Amino acid sequence: MAWKTVGPMALSEAYYKHKYSGLTIYPSHFFIPEHFSGARYEGPGPVFAQQEWGSTRRAYDELHLKTFE
Repeated sequence: MAWKTVGPMALSEAYYKHKYSGLTIYPSHFFIPEHFSGARYEGPGPVFAQQEWGSTRRAYDELHLKTFE
């Protein structure tokens, strides 16, 4: 699964293994304002990206058709 190999699990394991200093962990809503379950961030903080959940929703074949605001 992507969340294990390139997502939050991989980042967390690298952080603990290499004991990075100076690493800033931003709030998840900056990049994932909508959880794959459908829960949405409704707060006043900024959102910089939208996660499309390509592998989770098996949506890679349709992503090129999507329009973004």
